[in-house]
Amino acid sequence: MRETDRAPEPPGRAARELRLSRRRLLLGTAGATLAALAFGCTRLLQPGSSDLPSAPDFTAERYGGGTFQLSSLRGTPVFLNFWASWCAPCKAEMPGFEHLWQRYKDRKDHPVQFVGVNVNDLQMDYERFLRDEVHVSYTIVRTENLDVPKAYEVSGLPFSVFITRDGKIAKSWLGSLAEDKLDAFLQEQL
Repeated sequence: MRETDRAPEPPGRAARELRLSRRRLLLGTAGATLAALAFGCTRLLQPGSSDLPSAPDFTAERYGGGTFQLSSLRGTPVFLNFWASWCAPCKAEMPGFEHLWQRYKDRKDHPVQFVGVNVNDLQMDYERFLRDEVHVSYTIVRTENLDVPKAYEVSGLPFSVFITRDGKIAKSWLGSLAEDKLDAFLQEQL
């Protein structure tokens, strides 16, 4: 049968099939992306205990004004959390971090500094998120410099790091971190 001998398709049939093909492709891509995120968000990273790597120093803009420099906290353990306003697991874990920050910030024997590092966000989204959605009192900074997350080998969000008082990375977590797990870890370290 030649191309011209084919019966004409009913109007709109080709368009419907094209839309269905696009939907299937979109759903398949979205499903694969969600599966990859789910896997990535539950993987736990643990550097070896000997010869711990140094935490890279960085400077960033503080929420509410001013400048933050990580090295200014040397001598104090630091819990560093990389997050974005569009990241649902990031939003979910922040109230737990606030609760722990309130418990650990003023401990005379072993205070811990909490620092949230906003990445991959528009300035207006970042500000709206902190103003309207999640209220935390620990230090929040924002960096547009992709070298900062790259230096910490951030491969997804949320991503958290515990830095010892001598500036070494003792542990890092990829994915949501439950308050009770972080609390148990901090008690173990202090």
